Amino acid sequence: MVYQNQELLYGLLYKAVAQTLAELSQDTKYLGAQIGFFSLLHTWGQDLHYHPHIHTVVLAGGLTKNNQWRNSSKKFFIPVKVLAKKFRGKFLHHIF
Repeated sequence: MVYQNQELLYGLLYKAVAQTLAELSQDTKYLGAQIGFFSLLHTWGQDLHYHPHIHTVVLAGGLTKNNQWRNSSKKFFIPVKVLAKKFRGKFLHHIF
């Protein structure tokens, strides 16, 4: 599906990643701040077969609504299971 619709679905990958990170980082349960990040698309896996996925570099904190810097947790920024569930929901929402 992705290979036949690369332009559309790569864009949706980026959109879902950005929305997921922005939404969860602003939640006071995790950080309560606006973060900075950049993402890169990889279209292959370690075995050099087609495997589109996104890598994202995220700052170790962000700005609160009062423009104060807030550091992220030393252990985890946002739990992986939370990120995965939110991303999956957003990506599927954009597809359908």
